[in-house]
Order: sequence, then structure tokens, then C-alpha cells
Amino acid sequence: MGATSLATIVGHPLSAIDVLRAMLSSLHDLLVCSEDELTGRYRTHLSTIGRHVRVELPSREVVTGRAVGVSPDGSLEVVDECAITHRFHAGDVVHLR
Repeated sequence: MGATSLATIVGHPLSAIDVLRAMLSSLHDLLVCSEDELTGRYRTHLSTIGRHVRVELPSREVVTGRAVGVSPDGSLEVVDECAITHRFHAGDVVHLR
């Protein structure tokens, strides 16, 4: 996928003020959510949940398993082949087939 612009996406030029208003409105919508609601909204937008994944950690450790959820703190929950649940705050997640 190549580079694009907001003007191309929406079909007309946007001013910096228009973009800032839209961003602040979206941020306000998120800030008024409860923690459970925010976590739920986040989960619904993740294509990773339910997928077989490989998580490559900064320590170079690799964990393979099924992504099963997201903790309230935002960490990805992965169950490995031994049925051990791991929670990751950082790492590269690769979707496997």
C-alpha cells in the first residue's frame, strides 16, 4: 500500500483546524468511556483475536499460540501449545496460517 493523503481519502481538502477538531472529538469520545467499555471497543477492532500468532519479544524470545483476548491494561493474551496464557505488553505479532 502506498502513501496517500486525508484529502484523497475524504475527497476534498481539509484544513489543519478540521483535522484537529475531528481528532479532539474522537479523543473526547474515548475519554468518557469506562475502562470496560474502552477495552471492549478496542477488542472489537482487533483482527488478531482468534488467530494463530507468533509473538517476537524484544528479548528475542518467541511465543507461538492463539490470541484469545486483551487484558484491561491493553496487553495481548496468547495461549500457547501447553495451554499456558501469556500476556504481552510489547512485541512484534505475526499472524500465522
